[in-house]
Amino acid sequence: ACAASAGAAGVSAGRAPRLPGVMWPEGILETLHNLPHLSISLRPVSNEFSLSQDYVQSQMLFIVVTLGLGFSMLLLIAVLLCAVITFFRPIDTPILSARIAVMAAAIAMALAATAANDYNEHYSDGLDELVFSLEDLRGMAEAVQTGGATLVSLSRAVDTTSGAIAHCCGCPAAVAPAPPVASVMEPTLCESLELRRVVALQSDTFATDTGDGAAHFTHAIDTLRYATGWHSFTTSLPLFALLSTAAAVNIGTCLGRRSLLVGAQFFAVVIWWMMCAITAVQLAIAVGLADACCDPTATVVRVLTWFALQGKDPQSDTLSLQLAHHFLQNCSLPAPLSSALMKTSSGLHMLSSNLTRVGAGCSTPVLLEPAQRAIDQAQAMVTHNLALLAGQPACDRVRRAWHNGVENGLCGDITQAVVGVLVWQGVCGGLLLLLAALLPALWHSHWLPPMSCACQMGQWHHRFRRLAQSSDTITTRLLTTDEPLLQPLSAASAASAAQPSSSPGGRTPAGRRSALELSGAGEEPGLSAGGGGAGRSSAGAAASASGAGPSNGSASGEGPRGSFSESVSGSSRVNSPASDPNRRKAVAPSDVRCSPPSDVLVGEGSDSDSD
Repeated sequence: ACAASAGAAGVSAGRAPRLPGVMWPEGILETLHNLPHLSISLRPVSNEFSLSQDYVQSQMLFIVVTLGLGFSMLLLIAVLLCAVITFFRPIDTPILSARIAVMAAAIAMALAATAANDYNEHYSDGLDELVFSLEDLRGMAEAVQTGGATLVSLSRAVDTTSGAIAHCCGCPAAVAPAPPVASVMEPTLCESLELRRVVALQSDTFATDTGDGAAHFTHAIDTLRYATGWHSFTTSLPLFALLSTAAAVNIGTCLGRRSLLVGAQFFAVVIWWMMCAITAVQLAIAVGLADACCDPTATVVRVLTWFALQGKDPQSDTLSLQLAHHFLQNCSLPAPLSSALMKTSSGLHMLSSNLTRVGAGCSTPVLLEPAQRAIDQAQAMVTHNLALLAGQPACDRVRRAWHNGVENGLCGDITQAVVGVLVWQGVCGGLLLLLAALLPALWHSHWLPPMSCACQMGQWHHRFRRLAQSSDTITTRLLTTDEPLLQPLSAASAASAAQPSSSPGGRTPAGRRSALELSGAGEEPGLSAGGGGAGRSSAGAAASASGAGPSNGSASGEGPRGSFSESVSGSSRVNSPASDPNRRKAVAPSDVRCSPPSDVLVGEGSDSDSD
C-alpha cells in the first residue's frame, strides 16, 4: 500500500515524513490508486505513475468518463424540468417544509463550496514548500556552477605556469621543433608535466556538466508556477457561482420572488456543467498523485529512466538518472560528477609532486612559485566542489530538500488539497442536483407569498380560496345568462310581471310560494338572473301552485298555462329585492338546490289536494 511503501522509505532514510496515506479522508489515496486504469482501447494499464502513452490515455479516460456521467445527469435534470412543466399541475401554494428543504440545501452547498476553497490554502502551502526546496537545490547548483567556472580558470593558470616550466625543461610537447637545449630532463618529468592538459580537460568537462544545472532548476520553478496557477480558479470560480446561486435561492424563497428561483434553476444547469469539467480534471490529477506518491523515489527514477530511453539528450538524461540513483537511493556510491573532479585532483597532485624534480636551471622562484600557487588554488577548488556534490553532507542536503519539497509539499499538502477539493466539490455537485430537483416545488405554483407571512398562512389561504370561488361564481353567471333554456322563462316572467296581482294587497298566497323560497334559496337578491337551476326550480314551484284550479285568481281563465304565468310572476315578485330588502345574504351557486320540474307535469291533471 501507499502508506506502507512511503513509511518504509522514511524509516530507511532515518526520518519521519508525513505519509501521503495519512490524510483526510482516511484511505482515499489507496482507493484512488486502486481504481481500474484502462487505455483508450480498454486494455488494463499498470497503476504505477509514468509518462508512457498507455498511462496518459488512462488518465484521459478518467476525464472522459466523468464528463459523460455529468452530461447524463444534465439530461436527467432537463427531463425532470420538462416533465414538471408538462405533466404536473401547479400547486396553489408551496408548503413550508419545501421551502425549508430548499434553503437547507442552498446553505449546505455554500458551506461545502467554502470548505473546498479552504483547501486551496493547503495547495499554496505545498507549492511554496516545493518551490523553496527547488530554490535550495538551485542555490546548490549555482554554487557548483560557480565552482566549476572558477576551477576552469585555475586549471588554465596551472596549464600556463606548468607549460612555462616544461618549456624551460625542454620537454618535446612544450617546445617548437628546434634543437633541444642542454641538460634535457627525464621523460617521466615531461610526462607528469603533460598532465596539465588532462587537468584542464577534466575541469572543462566538469564545468560543462554543471554549467546548466541552475538554469534547469529555474526552468522547473517557472514551469511549476505557470502550470499550477490555474488551480486557484478551480476553487474561487465555483465558490463565487455557488454562493451567488445560494443567495438567489434564499432571497427568492424568503421574499417569494419566483423570478429569482427560475433564474437560479437556469444557472444551476450551467454551473453543474462547469463543475463537471473541473471535477473531471481534479479526479485525473488526484489519481496521478495517488499513483506517484505511493513511492516517490521509485516514481522519479522511473520517469528519468523513461526520459533516458527516449534518446533526445542521452548525456544529460543519463547524468540526471545517475544523480537520482546516488542521492535518493544509495549515497555510498561515488557521485557521477565526482569522477571528473577526482581525475583533476589526481593530476594536480602529480604536478605538485614533480615540481620538486625540476632541475636547477628551471627551479627558479619565478617559475615554481606561480605554478605551485595555481596548483594549490585549483586543488582547494576541487575539494570545495567535492564537498558540494559528494559525501554525506551533500546527500543530507539533497534528501532534506527532497523530503520537504516532494514528501511534504507535493505528496502532502498539494495532494491533500487536490483530494479535499475533489471531495468537497463532489458534495457541492450532489447538493446542486438536489437543489435543482427541489426548486420546481416552489416556482411551479400559483402563488408564492413571502415567508414573513408564515404566521398568517391560513388567513391568506382562505382569502385565496374565497377569491377563487367568487371568480367561479362570476364566470358561471356570465356564461348562463344567455342560455337558450332560460329565455322562455325570462319572457314569461316579464309578461306576468306586467299583469296586476290576482291576490288582495298584491301579496302572493302562501300556497303559491315556490319550493325555492321555502328552502331558503330565494334569499339571493339576483336569483332571477342567476344560475339556470334556480330559475327552473322557481318555475316548477309556480307550476305546481297553479295546479289548484281556476279559482286561484286567473284573470283570463285559460287553465294551466295562465296559472303558470301568474305563478311565475308571483314567484318573481316574492324573490325580487324590493319584496324583502332585508335579505342580502349571498349564497354560492353550489348551495342552491333545485326542485325537480315533475310537479309541472303533475299539476296539469291533478287537483289542489294532490298539490
